[in-house]
Amino acid sequence: MTAEKKPVAADGHGELQPQDRPRFADAQALEHWFETRIARELERCRVFMSKADWNEHHDWIEANARASLLEALRARADRGEL
Repeated sequence: MTAEKKPVAADGHGELQPQDRPRFADAQALEHWFETRIARELERCRVFMSKADWNEHHDWIEANARASLLEALRARADRGEL
């Protein structure tokens, strides 16, 4: 008897989690998911930085997070995963 293979995340690492395959009923749901992920990433970055560093680099970090997530979503859409 062979062990059942578990699906892995799109990057090939780890177990597949619900957030690895977002499915959206409409554009508003996608926008909410996107903004939630951005807020989590900004909070994750903020807690590791001094207040002065955060104030100096916040805009760049947010722009980079948005561009990176948008690029990842476009790649998933191209593969038909959204």
